[in-house]
Amino acid sequence: MPVFQKPEWRTIRASLFFALVYATRVPERWNPGKFDIAGHSHQLFHVLVVAGAYTHYRAGLVYLRWRDLKGC
Repeated sequence: MPVFQKPEWRTIRASLFFALVYATRVPERWNPGKFDIAGHSHQLFHVLVVAGAYTHYRAGLVYLRWRDLKGC
């Protein structure tokens, strides 16, 4: 939305790139030692980064298909 492009929303936009799960160290905070091999917050952060990259890629494909159909 264009309203979110205003300078006063800059902090909110930047905070969207900050993974809340990673910052609060959940779930290892609740069960120390249980998530040392799988399920660690850092691993979850990487899964979210890959999911975001895949979503971005798919959106690019939608845009390219639209451009091919409608033209520049």
